[in-house]
Amino acid sequence: MSWIGGSLSSLTGQLSNLTKDILTEGTEEVSDPATELRLAHEKLHQLDGLLSTQRQENERLKRANRELEEKAEGSELQINTISREYRTVLEKKEKEVNTLKHQNQELLEQHARAAAFTAPSSSSSSSHGHSNDNHGWDSMNFDGDHGDWDFDDSIRLQRENNSLRSELHHWKSVAAQLGQNAGQNSQSQTAGADVFDLQHKVKSLEERLEKKSDELQQQAASLHEHHQQKIATLKARHQGEISKLQNEVTALEQRLVDARDGTSSSQHSGSTNLPESERPHNTSTDESLTARLEAALNDKKKAEDARVHLESMLEDLQREVQTLQTKNEALQAQEAALGNKVVELSAALQESKSTQQKLQEDLAEARTELQKQATESLQTVQKEQEKAMAGAEATLERLGEGDGAQNL
Repeated sequence: MSWIGGSLSSLTGQLSNLTKDILTEGTEEVSDPATELRLAHEKLHQLDGLLSTQRQENERLKRANRELEEKAEGSELQINTISREYRTVLEKKEKEVNTLKHQNQELLEQHARAAAFTAPSSSSSSSHGHSNDNHGWDSMNFDGDHGDWDFDDSIRLQRENNSLRSELHHWKSVAAQLGQNAGQNSQSQTAGADVFDLQHKVKSLEERLEKKSDELQQQAASLHEHHQQKIATLKARHQGEISKLQNEVTALEQRLVDARDGTSSSQHSGSTNLPESERPHNTSTDESLTARLEAALNDKKKAEDARVHLESMLEDLQREVQTLQTKNEALQAQEAALGNKVVELSAALQESKSTQQKLQEDLAEARTELQKQATESLQTVQKEQEKAMAGAEATLERLGEGDGAQNL
């Protein structure tokens, strides 16, 4: 049973590591959604590894449970065969007790007949001579000794009969106890069937959880790839537009500054020296620069609007990442519930195994005790039968000698 304890300790260690990871996940604050998705993928891979180990552990426990069920069935068959054998032994002992009762009854009847036969022979022997009287007294003394011996023998046989009856009652109680043990074994088999049903339920839950985790992983991977591509394209496009607009704005601002400096210097140096034809040209240049500056400012505003739109898209992506995190947390909660069920099933399986082991030990002890008692009882019965037969033969011989002496 050491390998079961090691596997359970490893399983509890893995579950404790999982709970630590779940507790530390709330404390981790990562602002990058890509890093959060990577952490979610790593957690999912860890959960997959834990599921595979738990699946292997469940398969091993199932194999061990099947082996124990087979052993329990074999022990039940052995108990049934042993109970049948001891029932036959009990029937034989009952027959032997009945025969001993009949023999005892016959001996008592023979003793009664012998006592009735000696009474008239004593009255007839009183009319003979002194030698015949002595012989009659000797025969009466012999018959009296024989009667005492028959009475003691009958008492002994009655005691033996009582002892055999008590032994028969003991064997009947042992047979009833074996029947109760068989009932307990059947209860343990029903408990094993319940454990097997629970293991089937756990297997179905694991399959459903695995399918759901695969679907979530596929959805998360597809969303991650799609949003990464979309973000990359939008960033590249908006960065290009923003850099282009910034370059244009800086160039226009520089030209505007240069133009203003040039107009102010020309006005201060000698605006009266300019011809009339060049003054409207400078005015038109200022107007075109102002128009281009306004266009650049509009483009800059559009770029700001695009940046705001990009930020809103990033917020949407962050909300989607949070949704994926909540789904991942729900998946982890389901995984924790499954782990608790696995722990409960492991405890139930361990309890059933301990019960089966205890039953096997009790059966082995009962088997050895029954074998020992059966051997001792058989030897005792054989010795008592030999003694009873020897006593019966001696009684018959004495009765024959008494009859011969009386005939003489």
